[in-house]
Amino acid sequence: MSKKNNLLGLTREELQDYLIKINEKPYRGLQIFEWIHNKGIIDFDSMTNLGKDLIEKLKQDSIIEIPEIIDISTSSEGTKKFLLKLDEDSFIEMVKIPEKKRQTLCISSQAGCALKCTFCATGYHGFKRNLTSSEIIGQLWIANYYEDESERVSNVVFMGMGEPLMNTTNVLKTINIMKDQKCYSLSKRRITLSTSGIVPEIEAITGKTDVSLAISLHASNDDLRNEIVPINKKYPIRDLLLSSKNYLKSLNSKSYITVEYILIDKAKEGLIRCFYNVCQHRGNQLVQIDEGNLESFSCAYHAWKFGLDGKLNWVPDEEDFSQGSPCGKRNLIEIKSEVWQGFIFFNLDDNSKSLSDYLSPIMEHLEDYPISDMIRTHWVTVEGDWNWKCVQDNFNESYHTPYVHPALKYYAEEKYHACQFDMYESMHSRMLMPGFIPSESVINEEDKVIEMIAPHIEYWDMNAEDYRGRLLDIREDLQKQKRKLDKEKGYDFSKFKDTQLTDHYHYTIFPNMSFSVKPDGMQWLRGSPHPTDPTKCIFDYWYLTLFPKGVETYFSPSLGIETSIDTKVPHLQGHYSEVDVGPGISEDVAIWTSQQKGLSSRGYIGDYMPEQENRIRYFHENIDKYLFGNSGGDA
Repeated sequence: MSKKNNLLGLTREELQDYLIKINEKPYRGLQIFEWIHNKGIIDFDSMTNLGKDLIEKLKQDSIIEIPEIIDISTSSEGTKKFLLKLDEDSFIEMVKIPEKKRQTLCISSQAGCALKCTFCATGYHGFKRNLTSSEIIGQLWIANYYEDESERVSNVVFMGMGEPLMNTTNVLKTINIMKDQKCYSLSKRRITLSTSGIVPEIEAITGKTDVSLAISLHASNDDLRNEIVPINKKYPIRDLLLSSKNYLKSLNSKSYITVEYILIDKAKEGLIRCFYNVCQHRGNQLVQIDEGNLESFSCAYHAWKFGLDGKLNWVPDEEDFSQGSPCGKRNLIEIKSEVWQGFIFFNLDDNSKSLSDYLSPIMEHLEDYPISDMIRTHWVTVEGDWNWKCVQDNFNESYHTPYVHPALKYYAEEKYHACQFDMYESMHSRMLMPGFIPSESVINEEDKVIEMIAPHIEYWDMNAEDYRGRLLDIREDLQKQKRKLDKEKGYDFSKFKDTQLTDHYHYTIFPNMSFSVKPDGMQWLRGSPHPTDPTKCIFDYWYLTLFPKGVETYFSPSLGIETSIDTKVPHLQGHYSEVDVGPGISEDVAIWTSQQKGLSSRGYIGDYMPEQENRIRYFHENIDKYLFGNSGGDA
């Protein structure tokens, strides 16, 4: 490379300062900056608005130089791997990955690497040197402008050769160029730093940048991570997570850190297995999308191919590995997982108890429910301004139902003396509420009861008007009618008790899952901690429908909509104020925001609860036990 000043790696401000230094107007620096990064021009003579005298002055002690392209290989999927030469001894790779809605570029920050992670071949070749800002941004320039019809890069990931946080100064300078509105204009959410966890450098960049971090954890405990990622011996998981949390605190609520992705694989024989989503070659994520179907996993970086069983089946240039072929040796790392009723549970703790032990006795209670045959007909995810425990508290009691859900009392007896509350040693709980019977508080509002209950019983060929003067007979008659017509309507209720055909069976699964289940459908609800703000929450709500046999469309009284067995349900996402969560649940959502504000007030001195809210007490007692053991503590 030339010893002249390479303008390619200068920020807009640095270019303007450079022009001032050579006795030129600073706006000329902006012009050069836009020529290089916005128009893809690196020849001074082609910068038509500069003038000959300035061009000659620039040529004397400066240059615009990109890394030398040695080779470009293109996979069948369109992924391009570039081999770039920096100098006589230093070579790097970058990869451009085409996707439906974006172009992702994986770039290098070092020639070689000193960390020697076991999954990464770069470490075996040793460390050469750090890349300059010119050499780093040069990769993005090549990806955008080297080919005439090249699609512009929309996402950049620092996960090529090297550890970016061992070259922090040049990496941060390059990020500033990438984000500059006068050239590449990449959003902070579209730039990701992938790091093995250099704790002092994470602390050093805190407050200086706001891009996403991807932590290559690879193990849930220090013993295993010490073997896989040797730098963990110096910066253990506890310190890494603490520094990561501090980094998050410096960002706004829409920024994030990626700790790990999980691959969930269903083999042809129906076996479900989960793996860490990371190629065992050099750590690239194998899958970049949230959902889909694949026959195998192929790394977009170097085309290593893994079967659905996690085994490495093929690598390019297999004969070139002096240490022996990696096939069959560098397989995907499996995660403990189990399937229950169509739900996939995975646990990063290999020593955790079995799912059947954890879900006891809930699993036994729901054995006869055809949950795995139900189809998701409603799917919402919202960000809310409340702590996740507000969600679980809400679904652990029915004290609020007459006031938050005023319509419920017309077709359910929600008063505590009519309900059953159960708490189990496994930390879970249950509530049984009689359904299709009006609450005693509205028994005299006959017209309203008939109006509200009619849509729910008409499907079963019952006329609500027939029950004037005998509203309390509806529940028992509906149970009988469901047994009489179940086969005709496409159901089988033979394994269920009468109460299961009409009543609300509501379960809360510790720590953060709830559902109400019926033989023909269920509500599934989950409040998850927000990644950065304890006063916020990610709330998921599903409705699952069991379509009657032979029926392709079905009117759901619970959702109030016509649903189709062939229609892929849309995933509604956004802030709770922008998205309608769904019937009934929207009423709960409206309360949680104001509750969170009240809980944060100095004027709130603590709970004062009736006996019917014992499930809430039990939930928080179990949180204390989980966090602090039998000694308890302040959650």
